[in-house]
Amino acid sequence: ERITAGDEETLGWYRDLYWTSIDYLDRRIVGFIDRIQAVTDRETTVVVTADHGNDLALTDEEHWGHNATRLTEALLHVPLVVLNAPGDHEERQTHLVSHLELPELLVGLADGERPDITGTDVRAERIGNSGSMEQLEAGEIPLEENMITRALYRDGVKYVWDHHGNGEVYQLDPDRPCWEQKRSSEFDIDEMEAAFETDIETVTQESRSTDPLDIDDGTADRLRELGYL
Repeated sequence: ERITAGDEETLGWYRDLYWTSIDYLDRRIVGFIDRIQAVTDRETTVVVTADHGNDLALTDEEHWGHNATRLTEALLHVPLVVLNAPGDHEERQTHLVSHLELPELLVGLADGERPDITGTDVRAERIGNSGSMEQLEAGEIPLEENMITRALYRDGVKYVWDHHGNGEVYQLDPDRPCWEQKRSSEFDIDEMEAAFETDIETVTQESRSTDPLDIDDGTADRLRELGYL
């Protein structure tokens, strides 16, 4: 979606609501941590993170919302705060970290350790048109429009491409969270693809399948509660 001049007032309200909700959540988290510290003398580590951010039309491309076919920094760059971590450490890390490494981080923290989960290459992938199976089978969401978009972070640069072969290169700045600047559209997509275990075309075809998912009943019930099934 793109914001036009006539949408500025609505967008202003949306931004204000977004900032206010973050401020409210920050205060609730502080209160939660205070309660934990009040009821125990044990050393307790708290990890705060999020699933995705939101575009607020703050870049030249003026995207807003969280469209599944985009991998903007506003969506991918989310908080990851570790409070009262064991051992000595720098207050702020600027190295790349992926949510894929959270299990290693949490297990390490539970064992009183602070594992290094930073990496040189960090991968991201999104599948568009993620409607329910009923919508897919009814043709309400055409399977051929299901788009796979991938991103690879390497050496302070983000490479983004889709299964149609469209690609963009973005320059990043660790001192400006969620900021990115389009640099070019020239890079070797095959080289970037090598960082993923499965090629993008295979993932694209699998995402368009309406075969029943091989998941247990508990997982199915949870997905149904969340509206995915």
